[in-house]
Amino acid sequence: MPPFDEVSIKDGSANISYEVILQPHDETWLYGLGVSLPITADIGVSKDGRLVAKKKLHSQTLYKANAQLNQAMGELGLTKKESKHYLQLPATGNLKSRQFAQDLKTTHGSSIEFARALKRYISEEEFYYTLSPGVLNSDSTIDEFLFETKKGFCAHFAGSIVYLMRSVGIPARVILGYQGAEENPVAGYYSVYQYNAHAWVEIWVEGSGWIRIDPTAWISPERIEQGVESALKNEFVGFSSGSSWLSSIRNQMNALNYYWNDWMLSYKGDAQQEFIKELFGDRDQAEMIGIYLACFFTLIGAIFLTLLFDFKRVKLSDGQKLIKRYRMALESKGYELKDAMSIKQISQLALTACPHLAKDIDWIREQIEKCLYVDPDSRFSKAEYRKVTVNIKKLSRQISKA
Repeated sequence: MPPFDEVSIKDGSANISYEVILQPHDETWLYGLGVSLPITADIGVSKDGRLVAKKKLHSQTLYKANAQLNQAMGELGLTKKESKHYLQLPATGNLKSRQFAQDLKTTHGSSIEFARALKRYISEEEFYYTLSPGVLNSDSTIDEFLFETKKGFCAHFAGSIVYLMRSVGIPARVILGYQGAEENPVAGYYSVYQYNAHAWVEIWVEGSGWIRIDPTAWISPERIEQGVESALKNEFVGFSSGSSWLSSIRNQMNALNYYWNDWMLSYKGDAQQEFIKELFGDRDQAEMIGIYLACFFTLIGAIFLTLLFDFKRVKLSDGQKLIKRYRMALESKGYELKDAMSIKQISQLALTACPHLAKDIDWIREQIEKCLYVDPDSRFSKAEYRKVTVNIKKLSRQISKA
């Protein structure tokens, strides 16, 4: 979908058909490009425009869809209930942000004009895009971010803009998804990884529906145009190698994996047998076993060589080690934690189970957040690290079983 100041809703003619091989994530949501309609059976579209599967995905899934890139969602209008939902704000706090938005709205009446005014403010002030912004400690975190720290990543910018929009009566929502991808030139496909995760904004415009706004592009256009690796070279945590040879081997291996997955998910039973017969000829069982073993050991050898020459090992930071200990402490008591849960979500689960331990739980969360976000490259002293681990063990003994 084009940026908000270039939107032209006409006939939705910019259509792209695409195919996705999705790794299992134990949920029903599916990747969708823009406003998409499913081609594959057993896939639906939720009310808010997401592609969804009928069942949770516990194995690799291949599906096809058609993206209508020039079409906005919700052109027919919002119900009173929906409008109320997308205008919700906390009852108190962030008074400076509310006043700032009200003052700006008096001179920029329409939703689009107001959005452009916010863009000018964000672009002209000294805001910085970073994955290590530090912790916002006040009760008015929107005020603190917009007028004091001015450092953050996509979620900070998106959340703040939604708050300002809603405070002047413009329905708005934060959209969580992915932006950018890694191209594989061997097989001609794109891989989307977790480090491509992104957050942006949609505002409701009467007669046009939900219009996309990406505040990150106002302060760090290279994040949108070139990806997070180019925007934050010193903070990038995905695959990176200065060796063209190693990158080439990796592309070859990924392409082989892609072709295999595509074939396994696309062809069934007799179709696979016919393909093998065309590839290797009409051979008896003993010969086919030999061919399979040769392919298997060739693949294992290639993987071994790739790992042998890639000396760049990912080491866990102190913060990651502490999160691992914290998770193990809760899981030992029977609590189920999803892999993608943040330290804030883990702490909230612990608080819900044992509100009387709020002081201890909050302290542990604050210490881990400082280690993760204030300066991820720094390491705790032995005494600091031991103090947190001791408190986690103490909490483990006190917390009740699920």
